Amino acid sequence: MKTQPSRLPRSNRRALRLFKTWFWRPPRPHGDTIVDRRVSPLELLYDLVYVAVISQAGLDLAEHVSLIRLADFAVVFSLTWIAWTNGSMYLELHGRSDGRTRTYVFLQMGILAILAVFARGAGDRAGPAFALTYSAFLAVMTWLWYTVRRQDVTKRPELVNETGRYVVAMAVSAAIMVASAYLPAQPRLIVWAVLVAGWIVVLLLMGRSRIGLGGGMTPTDSLVERFGTFAIIVLGEVVFGVVDGLSLAHRDIETIFTGMVALVVGFGFWWIYFDVVGGRLPKGEGRALAN
Repeated sequence: MKTQPSRLPRSNRRALRLFKTWFWRPPRPHGDTIVDRRVSPLELLYDLVYVAVISQAGLDLAEHVSLIRLADFAVVFSLTWIAWTNGSMYLELHGRSDGRTRTYVFLQMGILAILAVFARGAGDRAGPAFALTYSAFLAVMTWLWYTVRRQDVTKRPELVNETGRYVVAMAVSAAIMVASAYLPAQPRLIVWAVLVAGWIVVLLLMGRSRIGLGGGMTPTDSLVERFGTFAIIVLGEVVFGVVDGLSLAHRDIETIFTGMVALVVGFGFWWIYFDVVGGRLPKGEGRALAN
């Protein structure tokens, strides 16, 4: 005599349903903007990981200032900014306060911590390791944006092609970084610079467009706050750099005066950014920086 398969108790079914909701809920589709959302502690922790990457990237330049090392730092910093922009935009537009989002954010932070290890000397000896680690970060972001495209199939079908092209751009970027790991130092840096220029053009076009993906990105106060936080992180590195420099150098009047000039330059950037852009939402027509 056959017995009926046992069913899970109601409490266990409810727990399983809650677990699936917590870890398997899909990302928010384009247009599902939370206008009054606040920057979460997880996002603030995510931003702090980039402090480690930027500080490590600037160590070689701090030890010996030259045009070559300045170019190396500029390219590595730009790649870091592109990584932060993609990660932050995903959280702003599609993230949730659930286990799935948190797991992927912690995964990104783990990769970024390894990236920080190779950020020093990325323009030379640590370049291959930096490139492969960066490509791993892009691979994670490619998957996350692909899950957004799957959402757009049913929720925003008019954006499927645009989202698909963005996913392809992410995947191609990851492949380029993998290929660059096998190039000599100078050609590798040139490839990175071209990749940075391409991403800047893509982000500018998206920001100015009122159709396609640009139309699906509603600016919010939290997004403005995130960009302001990143600006503060970068300018904070100026302060740390001045303090470290003064601590290691001979502390005479000339050295201290030079450090104060550097601080004034950093303060000037803060003044300009937060008076012109910081704290203001972008204009709807995309023809100006802010309201």
